[in-house]
Amino acid sequence: MQDNYPVTYLPFLIKAMLLFCINITPLPRAFAETSLTDSLHHQMIQKIEKEEKDSAFVNRVNAIAWAYLNTEPDSSLYYSEKALEQARKIFYLHGQAHAVINMGRYYRNKGNFPEALKHLLEALRLYEQDGDLAQVGHSYTDIGVVHNMNGSKDLCLKNFLKAKEVFEKLGNKKGIAHSYNNLGILHEYNGEDSLALAYYQKALEIKKELGNKQEIGVSLNNLGGFYNDQNDYSKAIQYYEEALNYFKESSHPIGLISTYSSMANTYLSFHQPGIAKKYYEQALELTEKIQSGVWKSKVLEDYITYFEKTGNYKKASFMYKDFIGLKDSLFNSEKSKQMAEMQTRFETDQKEQQIALLEKENQLDQIKKYALGAGLSLSLALGWLLYYFQQMKRKSEQELYQKESKLQRVQTAMAQKERDEAQMELTYNQKMLNFYMNHFKEKNQHIEQLKVQIEVLKNHKKTSKELPDVHYFQLLNSTLMTEEEWAEFKQLFVQVHGIFFEQIQRWEPAFTEEEIRIAALLKLKMQTKEIAGMLGIAPENVIKFKYQIKKKLHIHDDQKLESFIEEMGAEGKDT
Repeated sequence: MQDNYPVTYLPFLIKAMLLFCINITPLPRAFAETSLTDSLHHQMIQKIEKEEKDSAFVNRVNAIAWAYLNTEPDSSLYYSEKALEQARKIFYLHGQAHAVINMGRYYRNKGNFPEALKHLLEALRLYEQDGDLAQVGHSYTDIGVVHNMNGSKDLCLKNFLKAKEVFEKLGNKKGIAHSYNNLGILHEYNGEDSLALAYYQKALEIKKELGNKQEIGVSLNNLGGFYNDQNDYSKAIQYYEEALNYFKESSHPIGLISTYSSMANTYLSFHQPGIAKKYYEQALELTEKIQSGVWKSKVLEDYITYFEKTGNYKKASFMYKDFIGLKDSLFNSEKSKQMAEMQTRFETDQKEQQIALLEKENQLDQIKKYALGAGLSLSLALGWLLYYFQQMKRKSEQELYQKESKLQRVQTAMAQKERDEAQMELTYNQKMLNFYMNHFKEKNQHIEQLKVQIEVLKNHKKTSKELPDVHYFQLLNSTLMTEEEWAEFKQLFVQVHGIFFEQIQRWEPAFTEEEIRIAALLKLKMQTKEIAGMLGIAPENVIKFKYQIKKKLHIHDDQKLESFIEEMGAEGKDT
């Protein structure tokens, strides 16, 4: 054991490592389906080699590296190096940063923390140059994770707080949730349980709002660990099982490893070693699958505790040798010192760059002062000329505005006049149409009176001399609305009711002239008896025509013909 990692500290350290890394590890495709055979891997390499080497190419290769980070780590490194090489050739800063941060995460998962920190600091620098503040926040989170994994709590907290500040400034909910989660872990380690629980719950609330299953699983896993440390094992198992479901749905091996291992520890504390062993085996199998020394170290340490508690000291001793060898390769004081120096050097470089920038700004201020003094006289002269031209321009603009206002008033008056004339014409046509209708109604009433008188005379068997003149009979047997009257009527009708005739014939081209006339009179809300009188036909015939019209228009039995016709022609009025 190294002096900086006492036995009582190491279990929580590696537990925290896992939870931190789940937070910032990208979501890969289903890891059970992404393992590449050598042949398929070779085919993919050949394919990308043939593509055009532009920024889109770099983005695609970076995406492949990101997808294989947890499932095919060596393939991930290969694609990251390919992307970085091409991004540098085309001076694509954003592509360089993505490639470098993927490489940093690769080295972190392998346990090479100095190399991981080197790449992550470089990614932070590139993202700052590129102006991508969201990725700056994620870079600070990644750097904090590596410091935590190496045992540097102060540097870890410093970087996590920087990440939180960036995400809050951007309003980036996902980043804020990550920061709350990470700060919760640190506060839990420091024994500040109420503060830790508050951060965990805030993180879970935001993640549920965002709906990311992997992230929800992370927070549930954290809460399970929290209640396990409080010896509330039933509640811990409840949270672990829920987290396990989310990690399975999102196919995230790191989340599964952490949850399997944590559940095994809880069941062991709960005096159920059989169930605990099953989860230890599942966790260890996954660490071998993703080739991660960090996660394997965690599972081995917990598994050793299991064998000690179950009395299998031989197995515990055998496994302890593997654990010590692996741990010593991951954690040592020299690496911690090297990484602290690297962080300090990066921050010093940042400050020197800020100082250099301030010096350049001061030089620019001096140049501006000299230029201001030399150009003051010229500015006054130019100012007078500018004032003169502005006055001329203002005068021209006022004249133009007055002319435009006058023109607008004239146009408005003309438009209003046209509207008034159109309204007057429509009103006149409506009155004329009403006049025609009243004329026809009066004519119809006179005819009806004559019919009654004639019938009375016939019934009293009057002589032919006592009967009205023959022109009365001709009037009775003729069409009350003549063709000339129909033409005048139709012209007025169109002026008032628009495209009614066109519309009804579009509905049914086979309409007869009698049916069209009856439809027009129905549009004017005339009754059956009035229509019969005007057209010189029997009311029974009008009813038959109405039935034929309704049938041709395909009107439902429960709908009135008059209501249907009333709605026709309204949208096409002439104005």
